Amino acid sequence: MIVLAALLTIASGLQLGAEVPYVQRVITIPAEHADWPQAEAARALGLPDLTAVKLGSGVREIRIGDMWPSGETRSPVLRLVDFGDGEVFGELIWVRPLASGDCGGAGGGTTCAEVARFSEEPDWSRVTRDLEGMEAWSIFQRCDSPLDPPQTSPTSALDIRTLAGTVYSSYLCVAPSGRTEREAGRVAARIYEYFLALAGSAIPPGQK
Repeated sequence: MIVLAALLTIASGLQLGAEVPYVQRVITIPAEHADWPQAEAARALGLPDLTAVKLGSGVREIRIGDMWPSGETRSPVLRLVDFGDGEVFGELIWVRPLASGDCGGAGGGTTCAEVARFSEEPDWSRVTRDLEGMEAWSIFQRCDSPLDPPQTSPTSALDIRTLAGTVYSSYLCVAPSGRTEREAGRVAARIYEYFLALAGSAIPPGQK
């Protein structure tokens, strides 16, 4: 377990073009998934763990990521901050293991994180509304059944973490694309496919 103590008001995300008024708080959190792409991207870019901060009234943030895929060198992470007044800040982040000293973005330990570029910047307000309609901001029902056979070697996962004011929530669905037998699984699969499609519309890292 990791214990985080309240110290001061901080404004994080400055290097990414958005001043988000995070306030640290006291909370005890599990260290599980601490090395997944979403957590690694936050560390590399200097973003706070959402369990360790709170936001002002009406402000909310969602981060969507995957697990480290087998045989891949990078993984996408989506970050949206809805300020509640019609203003939405959004970005897609590529995160990869830092096998060498070369990192075109922000490096943190053994990880490199780079903000993705698009030939045409997405309408982040629309992305926020789309995800709202898919229940990404409020999803909580497990995507599988306790009777399902265990996933022995999963290669994908829907990792969602949200913070609305002081309320933090997280959601995890392993192998979401195959969870179509139950409605909760189909909801997770739709969110995951939308997330992958958005990542697929970005300019691949290293390409001019």
